[in-house]
Amino acid sequence: AADGAAEVNEKEETKPTSLILPSGAITIKTTLQNLLEQSEASSDWSTVVNYLKVMAPSAVDFELRSLPISEVAVARSMLGFFQDQLDKQTNFEIVQAYLHHFIKVNSDVLIQHKELQPMVATLLESLKKTWSRLEALFHSNLCMINYTTGMHT
Repeated sequence: AADGAAEVNEKEETKPTSLILPSGAITIKTTLQNLLEQSEASSDWSTVVNYLKVMAPSAVDFELRSLPISEVAVARSMLGFFQDQLDKQTNFEIVQAYLHHFIKVNSDVLIQHKELQPMVATLLESLKKTWSRLEALFHSNLCMINYTTGMHT
């Protein structure tokens, strides 16, 4: 009978004392985070841009705010997405809007992580080049319009 009591005490000791999981025990990834990981692995970011294009602005806001940007790998993936889109010179308007919002929401984290600053600097240079190219196109178009309409200033 003493062995039975000792066995019951051992079972009681091995029971968990709480059913509440410690924070960080479960990680839930958003659809955007999953797409970023897949796209980074395949170097094809089209699924990310297509996913964001069909979403309402409030849904994009939710996705960007839900990213665990404090994880440097996630931040790198998102910055890599923006860089790729600027390098391809596609979807400029939408990428510009998402980039603006991403930086606005996560500027403190981007500043805090020094290892991300070279990527941010490269992104800035790409933005400057793209804007210069667009300004040249705007200027060329304005000159053509002025010439064809006879409006010389």
